[in-house]
Amino acid sequence: MRLLLGILIFVLLPGVAWADFFKYTDDQGKTHYVDSAAKVPLKYRQSVKHKVTPDRPQKATPSKAEVVGIIDDMIAENKRKQAESQKKIRRLESEIDQIDRDRRALEESVRNKRR
Repeated sequence: MRLLLGILIFVLLPGVAWADFFKYTDDQGKTHYVDSAAKVPLKYRQSVKHKVTPDRPQKATPSKAEVVGIIDDMIAENKRKQAESQKKIRRLESEIDQIDRDRRALEESVRNKRR
């Protein structure tokens, strides 16, 4: 269930944020970059250069049918693993029963030898 939730969060949440930034050069020739025009001192606002980060590659948003398909596949895989686990449990229970029978037989044999 945690895996399913993790995949859904990963698939449905947006990626890295892309933002605008502003570049200006002060009187000493030092270049500054800020993320808001309001952070540019008034005397440099006329010379500010507004930059936009490159367009982020468009990630294909999975359709509802694709998400449902992914979830169905995960559920089927989970059921398969549960069935395998149940099979192993039955096999181990059978082995435990055999060990108990062998132990009882050995105890009976030891009792018979003591008589």
